[in-house]
Amino acid sequence: MPSYASTKLFYRYLKMLLDATDVWSTRLEQSMESSFGEMARRTQDRPIARQIRRRHRQLIVSSIQRKKKL
Repeated sequence: MPSYASTKLFYRYLKMLLDATDVWSTRLEQSMESSFGEMARRTQDRPIARQIRRRHRQLIVSSIQRKKKL
């Protein structure tokens, strides 16, 4: 049977580990969010992405015009 002091020390160590894990996961989440935002911004600057968006917009406009003709 472990002593009270060693059990208390074990739980204190466990709590410290859990707190550190919580901090680490929060930081990981924040860094992932910022890197995804950065990727999205970078993609918007690329000419290929611009062409895709322009083509997509053209398709939407042409489908709306087609529906109006019907």
